[in-house]
Amino acid sequence: MTVPPTQQTAYLELGFSPNIDLVSIVRTFVTEFYNRVLNDAELSSRVAVASHELLENAVKYSTDGDTRMRIEVAYDAEHATVQLEMKNRASRENVENLTRLFGELANMQPNAFYLSLMERSLGAKHGSCLGIGRVAAEADMELKLDVTDDWVCVRALTTQNREAAA
Repeated sequence: MTVPPTQQTAYLELGFSPNIDLVSIVRTFVTEFYNRVLNDAELSSRVAVASHELLENAVKYSTDGDTRMRIEVAYDAEHATVQLEMKNRASRENVENLTRLFGELANMQPNAFYLSLMERSLGAKHGSCLGIGRVAAEADMELKLDVTDDWVCVRALTTQNREAAA
């Protein structure tokens, strides 16, 4: 079953209590769900990579055990636009690190940003931030960061021509 072309929006929302072992199960569900909704294996794979990486980060860095995920596909006559939104509370230090990271991404091409993260991660003991680079480069998604108090919201966005999926 695929989503009828007349449907304007399809979305999934999930509240998640952090458990790193369950992230891969959520990825499997997201992959199956969006294979049917998008009818585009390549785009579904990109959404799966992005959801896995962003959810894994949210689970790792949540300060209170609450992570919220929303994945939405909005259709118009020519395009399918996919937006992933991951929210969690984060420590001040993690908010500062994420803000710095997004500042770097804004000033670099996604592939160059990802390569710089890989180089830095070679000597890192923890917190490589490779997931953000992977979403930008491999999943080819635009990333945005919003911070309100201690709530972090990371959004990943991509638009696909509907004819490409046919």
